[in-house]
Order: sequence, then structure tokens, then C-alpha cells
Amino acid sequence: MLATVDKVNSSLDGTVAKTDQTLTLLSQVVDYNQSTLQLNNKMLSYSTTTGDNIKAVHQSLEELAPYMNQLDSMLKDLSKTAAKDEQHLQGILESTKSLNNKTPGVTP
Repeated sequence: MLATVDKVNSSLDGTVAKTDQTLTLLSQVVDYNQSTLQLNNKMLSYSTTTGDNIKAVHQSLEELAPYMNQLDSMLKDLSKTAAKDEQHLQGILESTKSLNNKTPGVTP
């Protein structure tokens, strides 16, 4: 009977050792899970902030769009005016050359 009790006691010692090892490993898993949860919460916070910033940029771009369209229109008008001015100045140059050719003593 004592031999059986000693055998059971020995087996229980092994079980207790394995249980302690399992509890240690489970404690490490809990710690890792806690760290992962903290990291996930930080990522959520950063993502939320980034999303808010993207929305603000989008809103600013929407507010800026009419002004950009107006500026585009003005630049197109300016380009047309510059082209007309170039043609007008070219005409003046040609007229000046023509007059110079008709005026005695003026060499082109």
C-alpha cells in the first residue's frame, strides 16, 4: 500500500511540475496578448487620426476646387490674350519693317 501511495505521490509531483510549467507558459501567453492588445489599440488610434486628417484634406481640396477652376479659366484667358498680343506685336513689327524699307536713309 505504501508503495502504491509513493507511486501516486511521485506521479502527482510530476503532474504538479507540468501544471506549474503550463501555468508559466499560459502567463506568458496572457502577457503577449496584453502587449498585442495595447499595440492594436495604438494602431486603432493612429488609424483614426489618419482617417480624420484625410477627411480634412479632402474637405480642403473640395473647398479649393472652385478657386482652382476659376484660376484655370483665368490662365486660359491669359494665354489667349498673350497669343493675340503676340500677333498684334508681330503686325507692328512687320509694319515697322515695311515703313523702314520705304523711308529713305533707314537701313533694316
